[in-house]
Order: sequence, then structure tokens, then C-alpha cells
Amino acid sequence: MTIAATQILTATSTAEYLVSSAEARDALRLPLTTAHLTRCVESVNKRIVEATGYVPAGTPCTQDLDGGGLYLFLHYRPIVSITAIEDLTTQTALDASEYEQRGAELDYVYPVGTWRRWAGGQQRFRVSYVAGTNTPPAVFRSIALAMISREYDVGKEGAAPPMTAAEVDDLLSEYYRIG
Repeated sequence: MTIAATQILTATSTAEYLVSSAEARDALRLPLTTAHLTRCVESVNKRIVEATGYVPAGTPCTQDLDGGGLYLFLHYRPIVSITAIEDLTTQTALDASEYEQRGAELDYVYPVGTWRRWAGGQQRFRVSYVAGTNTPPAVFRSIALAMISREYDVGKEGAAPPMTAAEVDDLLSEYYRIG
């Protein structure tokens, strides 16, 4: 199942979720926080959040997902609660008794009752839910600092280029969300 259109609506910014500008400044031994450093921190935090699905606790999320499968796969995690599921084709809200979520880390929503598959159709279901944790895997902080360091130094003589997509993939591959 693929994520057809994913939209994250957040009341809590992911800009400093894994590493703050102050932490990055200290790690890079800089005398002050610059606008360039802040942009690097925001960019790296966002890249890791989008790649892994881990978001700050209490983040409201909305996804439009394809139907036709055995489950709906939710990208952002861990799932705290499902707020609503709407069938966009029939324009009706599903009753909570018509689906179940199995485990916060599994992030799948299954239909219940006599039908065992979601009705088919592209971007058929809009799922609104709350996800997040204040304790993402600790390795994300180390990866974020390494990425920030590389991005911050771009343009300096002898500096390494920014991390390529392949390098980021290697660092985060075991945490990537598939779907």
C-alpha cells in the first residue's frame, strides 16, 4: 500500500524536534547561533522526521490513503489515537466500531466486521490521527548532528559537501517508513 497524498498538520513544530539550534551551536563549538545554523537545524530535523515518520508527541496528522487492501498504513508514529476516518468517495465518516488500530508501533488500521478489506479506490480514505513521542530513537540525534555539521560547513574551503541522499539513506535505512 502506498501513501497517496500525505499531509502533516502540526501544532508542534518539528524544527527543533531532534536537535535544537543551541545544541547544534554547542556541538559545532560556535560562539553564537546564526540564521544559517537555524536553517540547517530546521532542514535536517524535517528530513529525518519525513524519512522515519517519528514526530513530536501530540502532533495531529492527516493522510489520504488508497483503499483496496487489508489495512491502511499510517506514516507518522507512534500512533496515539485515531481521530476520524472518512470515506472520501461516499463522503461519510466511519464509525469507530468499523476499524481497529493494532499497536502504536505497527501503525496499521484494519477494517472489522464481515468485510475484511478496505473498499477500493485511489485516495479513498482520509485518516486523521494524533501521533508522536518525546523520545525518538537516540541515534537520530547523532545522525542529525552529523548532517547539520556537514550542511553548516558547505562552502567553506576543504569542507565536505552536504550529505547525499544515498548517505542519508544509509544512516536512516533501518528506521525508514515503507508504504
